[in-house]
Amino acid sequence: MSCKGMGRKKGWKAKLLCLLTVLTVTVASMPMTAMGLTQEEADQKRAELDQKIASLQSQYNAALQNEEDAQGQIAIIEESVRALEEQQKVINEQIAGLDQTIGEYDGQIAQIDGQLQTLDEKIQTTQQEIDGLNASITQLQESLAAKEAEVDNTYEVFMQRMRAIYMNGEISSLTMFLNSDSFAEFLYQAEVKQRLAEQDKQLVDTLRTQINEMNATKTEIETSKQTLADKMNELEAARQEQQDKRSQVQQLRDAVQADKDAQMQAKQDLDENMEQLEAVRSEQQAKMEYAQRLQSNAQQGISDAQNEKDSIQVTDQDKGQNPVTPVIPPDNSDPSALSFTWPVPGYDRASNISSPYGNRILFGKLEFHSGIDIAGYGDYGHIAGKTIVAAEDGVVTIAKNDGGWNYGWGNYVSIDHGTNSTDGKHYETFYGHTQTVLVSVGQYVTKGTPIALVGTSGNSTGYHLHFEVRANSQYQNPLNYVHTR
Repeated sequence: MSCKGMGRKKGWKAKLLCLLTVLTVTVASMPMTAMGLTQEEADQKRAELDQKIASLQSQYNAALQNEEDAQGQIAIIEESVRALEEQQKVINEQIAGLDQTIGEYDGQIAQIDGQLQTLDEKIQTTQQEIDGLNASITQLQESLAAKEAEVDNTYEVFMQRMRAIYMNGEISSLTMFLNSDSFAEFLYQAEVKQRLAEQDKQLVDTLRTQINEMNATKTEIETSKQTLADKMNELEAARQEQQDKRSQVQQLRDAVQADKDAQMQAKQDLDENMEQLEAVRSEQQAKMEYAQRLQSNAQQGISDAQNEKDSIQVTDQDKGQNPVTPVIPPDNSDPSALSFTWPVPGYDRASNISSPYGNRILFGKLEFHSGIDIAGYGDYGHIAGKTIVAAEDGVVTIAKNDGGWNYGWGNYVSIDHGTNSTDGKHYETFYGHTQTVLVSVGQYVTKGTPIALVGTSGNSTGYHLHFEVRANSQYQNPLNYVHTR
């Protein structure tokens, strides 16, 4: 029976009554020791205690082995975590380098796109020039056709004159004079002959001029066509070159993007592996702590059994003589009654329980939740930074306040409430993810004493208190001990 763990009573009288009760019950348990036993009874009692010690020693050894196994697993996991962290670092550096390369390729593609746009504008301008020259060529061809018709006409007239001269023969001036009726007629015929000769010469000159013009026009047309063709070919070649260059850069960028996608997938796989390792590490840590508690309980049991064995005395008196009648305290002074209080005052509605005790789905995986999460809003607004109190009298056994990971619990407190005399179970309470711890290891606290402030340290997604109740190192549903409004 313990006076410090269950059913805190106020006032020195109640505490004195509690101590008297413990002493009375202790005395009441001594008829077979202080008063002595027969040799046979003492031997039997020692044998029973030896068997109990052996069983407890076996439990201790098994718990010790479990602790060592868990520690070994944790060491392996931590080494794996460090290796994964190194891989994550390398992958992050590679991704950063690939992002830089992709950015450079994007810059080159943007520059090439600008050059292609400029070439497209030049091609469009050249095409307009080509269209204009084609119109000019059409006009020149029409003019050429007209000139050819005019040349044909001139040539026909010239040929007619040539045929007339050939048919009539050349008339000399003397013949012309002798055949004239008068000198005036002679002058007239001479003038006509001269004009005809000039006309023939003019027709020939005109013909030559038109032929030269026609040839010049043809040459101009061919030169214009060749110039336009050369210019268009040059622009198309330049555009194709830029297009090929852009395709090459795009292929390089796509290859780098594929590498980056592969690295991102590898990073995601590493993150998933890291989460799995952290979950296994938390599980192994819980196993190790449980094994340590079993060792502590076994050690205490061995010590108690050894003390009881050492206190056995042998006497000739009959074991039934001189019995000691125990003093039974009043019911209202029984220090064993369970009376846990809600650990976060003002946040005791059912709606404040964000995650209950038992199996739950977290991040798509089934897991066992060893306590209840108390969160949200209450009588004093948001729960962040609110006071956490001891659920019952006890001694602080753990007070982590270093801001570390601490197996996912962050800053946390554990309180030992001793053994309850009603059910014989040893009780502890646990308070996780706190913002600040207000107590220290070894400190005795009474029910309702502030021990910490609500936080979100460790493996937490928001401000809340993770509250556990353990009996004989076994998890219990806290709602069997504390109650909502």
